[in-house]
Amino acid sequence: MHGGRLDTSYVRRLLPRLAVRAGIEGKRVHAHGLRHTHAAELARPRTRRSVTVSFLGANGDLALGLALLIAAVAGALILLLIGSTRIIQLRLAVRRQRSRRCR
Repeated sequence: MHGGRLDTSYVRRLLPRLAVRAGIEGKRVHAHGLRHTHAAELARPRTRRSVTVSFLGANGDLALGLALLIAAVAGALILLLIGSTRIIQLRLAVRRQRSRRCR
């Protein structure tokens, strides 16, 4: 692998071999389990990882957990704004259509 995309079948074959090399035996090791383990480690209070955030010309360092929370909330707000706008558009279109029928 030279910086390319990892194939899922490659990862499935690689993880058990890496687990044996790491001394993890008798347990099933899979990518999804590693994802949960990583999330659990990040959730621990003593784990302090920071990331540099650059947005609209502003730069700063934030704790990784806080950055992920802000990104999730911002994404939800954007989705809410777009969805609400579309619902209003559809309601107005239905209202116009009904008023044309009544004439």
